[in-house]
Amino acid sequence: DALITGIKAILAEEYSRELSKKINNAHRSRQKNGGKAMLTSRTFGFLKRADGSVEVIEEEAAIIRKIYAYSAAGYGSRAISSMFLEQGYVKRTGNPLTAACVARIIRNPLYKGTMIMNRRHYDFETKKTVKIPKEQWIYMNKAAPAIVDEDLWAQANQAMTDRAAYFHRHEIFQKDGRTGQYALSGKIVCCQCGKPYYRTWRHRYADREHPVIEWKCSTYLEKGRSYAAGRAEIRKEAPGFTSGCDNIHL
Repeated sequence: DALITGIKAILAEEYSRELSKKINNAHRSRQKNGGKAMLTSRTFGFLKRADGSVEVIEEEAAIIRKIYAYSAAGYGSRAISSMFLEQGYVKRTGNPLTAACVARIIRNPLYKGTMIMNRRHYDFETKKTVKIPKEQWIYMNKAAPAIVDEDLWAQANQAMTDRAAYFHRHEIFQKDGRTGQYALSGKIVCCQCGKPYYRTWRHRYADREHPVIEWKCSTYLEKGRSYAAGRAEIRKEAPGFTSGCDNIHL
C-alpha cells in the first residue's frame, strides 16, 4: 500500500506539472493574440464585466485625471495624497489614497489604454511567484478605454522621473532605495502606532547648502497629527479617517 501510494503521488505531481505548463502556455497565447483584458475587480478606475469587457468608472476616472494633472504640474506623490485627503477623495474601499498608491497610478500605462502582461509567473517547482524580465513582457495597446491621453501620461511620468533624478543627484535619497540603505533604516519603530520611522530632510532658513536630516513616524508623514494632540489645524486627514500619530521627530 505504501508503494502504491508513493507511485500515485508521483503521478499526481507530474500531472499537476503538465497541467500548469498547459495553463501558462494558454495564458501567454491569449495575451499575445490580443485576448480579453486581464483585470482584477480592484483595479481603480475600471470595472470588468462578466463578458470580459472593460468600462470606465467616471467618479474614479475624475480622480485619476486630477492625479496626472497635479503630477504634470510639478506636485509629488505625497503632496497629491495630502491634497486628496483634505478634499475627501478616497479609494473604492473607503481608504485614503496614499502616496504609494498615487505613484503606482502615475506609473501604470493602463490609464492611457496600454496593458502590460506576463510580468509575473507562478513557478510550479519553487511554489513562488517570480518576476519576468522586461524583455518578455507582453504589451497590449487599446486593451482598456484610455482615461488620460498619451501626452498627459508622458508629462506626468517625465515630471516624476525628473523629481527622482533631482533628489538622487543631490544625494537626498538613493534611487530604488530599500530597507537598510541607511544605518537606522528599519530599526526605529513608533511606540504609539507601531509603524517604522522614515528618513526625511529639510533646509535650514539660513543654510541652504546643508539640509537637516530628520526621522519621522511614517503614520505622521501619511496622515499628520491626530486630534488627540489638540492641534487640529495641522492635521492632514479629513474628519472620519483613522487618526494620525503624535510621536516626536528625531
